This record gives sequence, C-alpha cells and structure tokens, in this order.
Amino acid sequence: MSKFGLIGKSLKHSHSKALHELIAKNNQLTYTYELLEYESKDDLIVAIDLLKKKKYLGYNVTIPYKEAIMSYCDELSEAARKIQAVNTIYLKDGLVYGDNTDYYGVMRLFEFYHINPKTKAVYILGSGGAAKATAYALSLLGYLPVVVSRDKQKNKKQFSMVIDYEQFYQIDQYPLVINTTPVGMYPNNDNCPLPPQIAKKIDIVIDLIYNPKKTVLMKEANFSCNGIVMLVTQALRSQELWQKKILKSTKEDIDDLIGGLNL
Repeated sequence: MSKFGLIGKSLKHSHSKALHELIAKNNQLTYTYELLEYESKDDLIVAIDLLKKKKYLGYNVTIPYKEAIMSYCDELSEAARKIQAVNTIYLKDGLVYGDNTDYYGVMRLFEFYHINPKTKAVYILGSGGAAKATAYALSLLGYLPVVVSRDKQKNKKQFSMVIDYEQFYQIDQYPLVINTTPVGMYPNNDNCPLPPQIAKKIDIVIDLIYNPKKTVLMKEANFSCNGIVMLVTQALRSQELWQKKILKSTKEDIDDLIGGLNL
C-alpha cells in the first residue's frame, strides 16, 4: 500500500492525517498517511532516504521545516522557488522534487468565497512562510500584496512592498486584510493582531487560523472567513501531485471534507 506522511516537529494537534484519510475515502484511493516528527533539521535526511527508497511516495512538510527541507531537494517548482518554502515533496524522474501547494490553497479560498476586494492593494499581516505563499497567490490573482511587518528592513528582499504597523495604522480604510500570524489561535483565543479601532475599519478579513473557527479579528469585519478551505485544498493539491490525477474538489466536495474533520 502507498505511504505518505507529514514531516514536522510537534504534530500532536495536526489534522493532516484525518484530512488525507478523508480525501482517500472521497476519491476511492488506497494509501496510508502518517505523522512523522523530527527533532532537528539534520534528521530530515532520514525522511529523504526513505523517499528515495520508495518507502514513502510523498511528504507534506510543515513548520519548522518548510525552508530547511529545500536544501535536500534536487529540483524545485517555480512556486517553491519564488515562495522560498516547500510543503510538498515527491520523486520526479528519480530526483527529489520540492513543490508548494499553500499558495494554491489561498487561490482556492478566494474562489470558494467569491472574494473580490474593491482595490488592488491587499494587506498581509505577518512575514513568515504563510505570508510568502499568500503574497505569491495574490500576485497570480492580479493583486498588489502589501506585507505588514514589525521588521520592515529584514523583509524588503522577500516582498515587493513592505510597511510597518505604524504606517499601516495611518490608512483610512482596509478593503481586505489577511492574517498569517498565529495571534488569536487556540488557546489564546482572546488575542487579536490589531487594536479594535483598526480592526473595525476592515471590510473583509481572511484569517488563516481555523481554531477557533471565528477569531476576534474576524468578528470585527463586515465579512470574514478562516483558513480551513486553504488547509483542505492545499492537501487536495498535494494528493493530485502524488496520485498524478485530478481529484474531486468542487465546493460540495470541499464542504464534505470540512464537515468530516469536525473542527
């Protein structure tokens, strides 16, 4: 039986195993999916060796190894190169191939909720791996990603436009803000990445957090959604790459997968 897995460090709260098992069931696929914890980036060579021996046919990669795993890849997709992070790995023509499906998840989220902000500028809170994938997705969708970071100078090389929070607070209205930080995530549900007086000026909020389902930031906006659709669709895309075929991914299919997770 085909084996896949998630590479990470602390995975006890991960929903990936349950999600990939649901994808298998909904698409009549047979495989196992395991959670594979590695204490150090130096240990990742063990996972790569198992991949080369075809003990596993593919991996997802989560924090803190999305960047570290790149050095073990023989080739990178265009998306992985531009995002500078890998979340999906498999063998391609005998070589270790690194790809990124997080940005695809962001694009599918926009499609799922019919998100169409009034202006081209979209503000991204945070500058980590999720922010990089989000910025890349926004560029493909024709928007101008504006990254809001506490360390403006450090992030100027990665992003085309970076402002600090002081500059962000001077803006009159925010058509769309995407939170890629963990602020507000369980168990710190009462936290918010923005002051209330700023949050109230946001038309649309996308919070990539999905536990809780509705964060404090989301409650302040006229329209909001969490990151569960991104989670589901990036996983679907990974399986499509591994299975080499298109899987069920209509709105109804995505709703079924979300419902099956019981989050």
